[in-house]
Amino acid sequence: MRHKISIAALLLLGTLLLVSPLQSMERKETYFSRVTGSGAIAYTRTSPQKYQITEVRLHLDGAATQETLTISIDSTGGATYDSILYSVAMAGNTDVVWRPDQPVPLYKGDILKVDWTNTDAATYGLEVLYEY
Repeated sequence: MRHKISIAALLLLGTLLLVSPLQSMERKETYFSRVTGSGAIAYTRTSPQKYQITEVRLHLDGAATQETLTISIDSTGGATYDSILYSVAMAGNTDVVWRPDQPVPLYKGDILKVDWTNTDAATYGLEVLYEY
């Protein structure tokens, strides 16, 4: 017995086949870490498992006048693999948002570091967003 399929049914089937892989993609949960203060920033985050950094945000209560904010990885592979992910001269800045083009993978034991001397003693709010 032959079955007839309409063009509309074929188009619908094609659409479902194109969409279904997107629907089955693994959804990741976004988490954040927040710290505040008015001294130097020496933030570190070590995870017991692989995770990805999606964004780092910094807000100051007044414009900074000096120094460089640095976001880096201290790799479990050793100093040869340590990397600076982002750095910015802070003079004149009150807000910094670093959002990499793609999430940055960190592996079990890698340490994410955010450092800034903060000689001006500006009150800051630092947020790090990440996914497992």
